[in-house]
Amino acid sequence: MDVGAGFPVWASVPAWGAAAAVLALSARGLPLARWRDDAMARRVLLCATLAIMAIRWFNTAALQGVVLHFLGATVATLLFGARVACWVMAAASLAGVLLGTDMEGWAWDFLLTGVVPVAATVAVSLAAMRWVPSNIFTYVMVNAFAAAAVAMAA
Repeated sequence: MDVGAGFPVWASVPAWGAAAAVLALSARGLPLARWRDDAMARRVLLCATLAIMAIRWFNTAALQGVVLHFLGATVATLLFGARVACWVMAAASLAGVLLGTDMEGWAWDFLLTGVVPVAATVAVSLAAMRWVPSNIFTYVMVNAFAAAAVAMAA
């Protein structure tokens, strides 16, 4: 018995486990004290999360194959770092489930459209720090545009 586009039913159990493990590992480094003390940081995080959740409404049917929330994953990673971006993308996947635009349920959606693009963005950023000269032009071109392209391709 299959679910949706081809993942077997038994595969949802490891997907939920992997999603829980990613969120547990990323929770270890969250700057909770900063958000508790800084109202502006809370507003920026809330606005960015709501914007990325709203992007889910413009899913692939809007632009013929371009998945807009992968751009949101790159933006969240560059704004807040990978740990916070994982939580933002978990909220975006929850919005996808509620809007009916998820793929294969929340766990698979979070892993495939949240964790993979965040990991791709981090990988491109680490490669850029190692092999690309440090200036604003290369930061924008490599970390923003190339990272978003790699995240969408992944």
